[in-house]
Amino acid sequence: MDIAKARQMEQRSHLMKALDRARPDVAPESLLLRSLKQSSLALERDALLKELDYLEAKGIVAHSNVLWWLTPLGIDVLEHSVEAPPGIPQNGTYSPQELLRRKELRVRVLVALWYGRPEFTPHGVVWGAVSDADMIVTGNEVVREALYLQGKALIELSGDPKNDWAAKLTATGLDVLDRNIDAPVGIDLIEQYWGG
Repeated sequence: MDIAKARQMEQRSHLMKALDRARPDVAPESLLLRSLKQSSLALERDALLKELDYLEAKGIVAHSNVLWWLTPLGIDVLEHSVEAPPGIPQNGTYSPQELLRRKELRVRVLVALWYGRPEFTPHGVVWGAVSDADMIVTGNEVVREALYLQGKALIELSGDPKNDWAAKLTATGLDVLDRNIDAPVGIDLIEQYWGG
């Protein structure tokens, strides 16, 4: 791989990691430009947009106007849950402990919503149900993983994810928990919560 191609892959990797760090918020182009510059990977705005458009064509990111975010596929690539599409770097990003924590939190959210079904469960109840002495989580972590689960069509969110939101299982989410269908990548049903 030549130097220019290696630098391009490093820039793509950095963009994906920057968007993941921004979750559950979206990232404006200006933040991404600044982040690349601080990492000595500076790009002009036109070059940034070309890279983001490439990542969007691969299903890794999405955007609205100048705001960008990582898709569930992009998260799965960063977590090594799926093989990266050609042209997308798949560097070691997270420790095994962080990956386990994220996946356990996702299952805890699903189980909390299972107990709240068929109604929408308020975010405060979900947060209280998933946080305990073994896993203390922030409200930001809960909404970040709830948005991921919504992207996988396992839950439905209502309200504003930044303030007052509620969630409930979709039929697909219920099927996953009832083990009628296989869990999608990024979701590991932990026997501790769901025997089977």
